[in-house]
Amino acid sequence: MARKRIPARPRHSHPELVNILAEELRKEGVSSTPEIPTIYEEELPYGAGLHVKVIWSRWGKVPLEERGAIILDAYEQAGMGQERKRILVAMGLTPDEAQRLQMA
Repeated sequence: MARKRIPARPRHSHPELVNILAEELRKEGVSSTPEIPTIYEEELPYGAGLHVKVIWSRWGKVPLEERGAIILDAYEQAGMGQERKRILVAMGLTPDEAQRLQMA
């Protein structure tokens, strides 16, 4: 068996994106412009887990490895701690990335 441990990286340095995303999570309704994040919460058929995708043009200059931490922090800041605990995968993609990966 090959086992490799990957050391933890700093979480992120984008509190302004956490604030914006948390505000969007608190809102009711759906909007779909590139400036406003589109949040997909996929309920899993087993257990109580969630996969969350956030499609947002603001991800462009944010490293891929930081986007998930921003999403998780936004759920906490929005007062959605219970939902946050259910998230198994948090993925942030730009609209172009989502289109290339056929995820939007």
